[in-house]
Formats: sequence, structure tokens, C-alpha cells
Amino acid sequence: MILTSSRRVLKLLFLMLTAAALLPLSAYAEVPYWTNSKDKQGRLIWTQPAYTPERIFGKDLMIPGPDNPGMAISSPLQNPKDVFIDKRDHIFVADTGNNRIAEFDPEGEFIRFIAPEQDSAGGSFNKPEGVFVTGELDIYVADTGNKRIVRVDKDGNYIREYKMPDSTYIPESFKFDPTRLVVDKRGFLYIAVLGGYQGLLQLDPQGNFQSFYGANQTVFSPLDAMKRLLYPKKMYANEISKLPGVISSVAVDHDGFMYTTTAGKDI
Repeated sequence: MILTSSRRVLKLLFLMLTAAALLPLSAYAEVPYWTNSKDKQGRLIWTQPAYTPERIFGKDLMIPGPDNPGMAISSPLQNPKDVFIDKRDHIFVADTGNNRIAEFDPEGEFIRFIAPEQDSAGGSFNKPEGVFVTGELDIYVADTGNKRIVRVDKDGNYIREYKMPDSTYIPESFKFDPTRLVVDKRGFLYIAVLGGYQGLLQLDPQGNFQSFYGANQTVFSPLDAMKRLLYPKKMYANEISKLPGVISSVAVDHDGFMYTTTAGKDI
């Protein structure tokens, strides 16, 4: 009886080890992240990696030492916020933590930094969070910390900047903290700004305000509708104001259709 139980235990152990060996656990050692989803109760469900990176780049970047320009020091990407691939498959990364744009070739080999120490507008990048490259290879940078958009040519030479436009149609409470942008074939800019629930800020090529574009709809629940119907006007006015979701990012396809994302909203 004891011998039979031991055999059952050994058999069960063997099956468990075999099953473990068949699981793709090695994938977890190959990726620098975990993949999970949430169930209806909001609990995390850990799953296999959604994808396996082909390679990782940006960790071995070097710059001249500040005290000794002849000696290179390590300067890896720090808190990158945005990436754009141009028509040549060159990769542009908004290296936010290092106040610069990094350009890589299609294989991920470093080409250059775009970070003018002193441009024609009198300032360098400050926490840039967005980058866009046109078909003509002009580079637009959402220079978030400086509250502006900077445009440079394919060689990194400064062309112009776009700051908060002057318009009576823009609310006084509106703050111009650009985080993402796209540029259409006419040269019109569509800019996502931090906290801008009005939608994308549309500027013409000269930087003049055109409109707010693509704002999300305000979502009202049945409870909100009931409150609106039953509450006195003053009481309802004291409720937290209902504002549409803030656009967090924007992209444009080859046909000119624009796509936006809204963080924290199921829309």
C-alpha cells in the first residue's frame, strides 16, 4: 500500500514536471515586461507575453563628456514618450528625459541626436513629448516644457516655432502644453495638449488658430439624466462638471484619416 502511494506521488510529480517543461516559460526570460489583463472585478490576470521584441536599442548611446568632450560617456534613452517612423523607415524617438530627439536607422543603429543647444528662437528642447516627420522630412517636435512646437528641417536646422495662438475662440483657461501632434499634407498642425478636453488644436502653417478638432463626446449615464431631470438647477450646478475625455495621442494614415486615443476612457 505504501509502495503504491509512492508510485502515485512519483507519477504525479513526473507529470507536473513534464507539463512545466512544455510551457513556454522561457519567453518570460526574454522580454523586459509582463503581460496581463483584467477580469470583471478588476483583478489582474497574468498571461503569456503579448509579443517578443526582436531587439532593444537606445541603451548604449554615448555623448561627449561635459567636462571632457574628448571622452564619451553613457547617455541611454531616458523616459521616452513618443516614436515616429518616417517614409525611409528611420525611427525618431522623443527622448523626454534627456531633452532631445534621437534618430535611428531601420535596423536600430543610432544616427544622431536632434537637440540644438541654441536655436533661432533662443532656447533648447525642454521635456519634448512628441515628434512627427513629414513626407518632406521636416521634423516637428512637441516641446512640452517650453510650451511650443518646434519645426526643423531634415538636417536639424531650425525653421520656426509655434506657440499659443492668439484667438478670442480659445478659452482663457486653456493651457498650451503640447504632447503629441500630426501635420497633414497642407501643413496644418493638429496638436494634443495636456488636459485639453476641447479636442485637438488645429493651426494653419503660419500658426494661426483654425478650430478645435475631433473632441470626444461627453458621456452621460442614466443617473446623470435623472439628476438633470429631478435636481433644482442650483443643486445640479454644484455637481462635478461633466467634461469629455482628453485626447492623449493622435496619428494620421496615408489617406489623411486621423486616429486619437483617450487615456482612461472606454471609447
